Amino acid sequence: MLESTPTPLPQSGSGPGPTRARLLVIGVLAAAFVHCLSFSWLKWGDILVDCGRDLDVARQLAEGRSLYSDVRYYYGPLAPCLNGSLFRIFGTHLNMVVAAGLVTTALMCWVLYRLARRFTGRTGSAAAAVAFLYICAFGHLSANGIFNFVLPYTPAATYGALTAAACLYFLVRHAQKWRASDFVLSLCFLALTALTKVELLAAALSLQAVFLAGAIWTRRAAWKLHGWGYAAAAAAIGAVYGCFLLRAGFSQVGRQNLFFSLDEQNHRFLLLNMGLLDVRASLLYLLYSILAAGAVFAAAFFSTWQRVPAALRYVVAAGVPLTIYGVLIVAGVFSLEFPFRLLPLVSIGVLAVLGVEWFRRPERREALLPHVLLWLFSLACLSRMLLRTISYHYGFFMLPVGLVTIALLWFEYLPRWLCARGRPSAGFRLAGLGLLLGLTWAHYDRSVFAYGLHTAEASGPRGRLFLFNPPGRPQSGTYYAGAVRLLAEMPPATRVLAAPQGVGLSFLSGLSSSFGLHGYIRPELTGNYDDEHLLALLKAAPPELVIRTTCDLSDYGPHQFGRDYAVKSWGWIEANYVHCLSIGPKGFLTILNRKDVDPAPMLKKMAELQRAPAADPTQRR
Repeated sequence: MLESTPTPLPQSGSGPGPTRARLLVIGVLAAAFVHCLSFSWLKWGDILVDCGRDLDVARQLAEGRSLYSDVRYYYGPLAPCLNGSLFRIFGTHLNMVVAAGLVTTALMCWVLYRLARRFTGRTGSAAAAVAFLYICAFGHLSANGIFNFVLPYTPAATYGALTAAACLYFLVRHAQKWRASDFVLSLCFLALTALTKVELLAAALSLQAVFLAGAIWTRRAAWKLHGWGYAAAAAAIGAVYGCFLLRAGFSQVGRQNLFFSLDEQNHRFLLLNMGLLDVRASLLYLLYSILAAGAVFAAAFFSTWQRVPAALRYVVAAGVPLTIYGVLIVAGVFSLEFPFRLLPLVSIGVLAVLGVEWFRRPERREALLPHVLLWLFSLACLSRMLLRTISYHYGFFMLPVGLVTIALLWFEYLPRWLCARGRPSAGFRLAGLGLLLGLTWAHYDRSVFAYGLHTAEASGPRGRLFLFNPPGRPQSGTYYAGAVRLLAEMPPATRVLAAPQGVGLSFLSGLSSSFGLHGYIRPELTGNYDDEHLLALLKAAPPELVIRTTCDLSDYGPHQFGRDYAVKSWGWIEANYVHCLSIGPKGFLTILNRKDVDPAPMLKKMAELQRAPAADPTQRR
């Protein structure tokens, strides 16, 4: 029923036709990449929340501090160590992380294209890769612009997505050609994935486990290659984490850093993003997703009726998905919440069909194994958002391989399964193309609108960004940009504590944060970083400035910094610091300086800004 490579892959030097087609694909992908850059340039990220954390972690590592022992970090060491090395070599500047993000985006796009080409032709593969650029890589689908591959909420997510996808690609190629070099490369990327995020590691490990079981079942397992390969990968991963354990101890590395997300304070957040906090709403969106997919399937199936004129059949096949996923979403009739909700169920269904064929046709098992690996990996990624599979939040880095499976479903599986006995299959491929183009258009439209609201320029010694600044009140981007300009006037050695979030303000301003902590929300102030320990750190090394920020922390519960938690620490701050100035209405941002620190440079700059034509809304208190 399925071939391991349904569309033959042309060999290099096989003729001018394949070369021109390959160059055309490269041109299309490059044009899409440049277009995405054009409407998103310097509008990625967010300097208040997670994005600033990773920037400051890399800065501290570049200055010689130790990860996990001196600096708190919740993910594996690859991203901070790589970015810290870039800072150490080229200087501590935002552009270094942006450049790394752009390289990651380009590589991910190419890996997804090559992965799709293992199973289908150039059109479906290119459509999936282009969809990735607009949906995941450069998408801006919520108020917070941190869910993209250029400047994400954590590079651990994007670096891990790239290494995990590369791990899948080389393992699929190994299962098709059984070359030892492909297996070795897959294990190298498995080891790198283990140094990023645990959910990506879980997907990669499940992939390798199923491959090994399938290789044993089909009698293709090479115990010398596979056995020693897995042993070497495990030893490499163990050696890296062993070094950190020896330096900081298990409790510090584990409970206080890597396993922080398992803290009971985070359970609500985890359930929310899995769609389990409001199951009724999740099932309702799933129903919408099923109905939309059913309409597309009906249109594609209509295209197989040969009694209807071909032009009409193919217009319907391509037009229905383009309308549902493009026109109606752009018009605001449908929401971006529903398009991908069905994908986990589709993955389970396809795996069930592959499983039936696996047992019914033993001679096909070797050809089926690459397909099983692809769909299993996609499902393992989607399980992190099982009832809330969306294209933003966790979806921006867990969904990309799912886009490849969508292309494969419409360009290969459905035509092969449903178009026997001479029925035309082009309608299914046109429906798949219309679906991917519609999704691309809808996400592009939403992203362009959101990027257009990045009108506040924040420029400091360590970089420049345009911040999200929607019309109305409060104009948060304006206030954050004003804070950066004010803080940049302080001496570079000034240490800043921004609570409950806001470490990106000090990073962009060229200042230093305190204590190796980067957030002071309720779940983070636990264990060795609870109120008592924070108070001790404040007394031992009080920062020169404290910034009290206003931010939405509803995902973590109704707790307020200094009122419901960190009461002793905030009380000590109020007793030892004085109000320097406020930015925005009702103290949207409040800057306090230590009683023995002269705030004159900041106040002078504030007065200059107030006299300027485009003055920031700052008021002295």
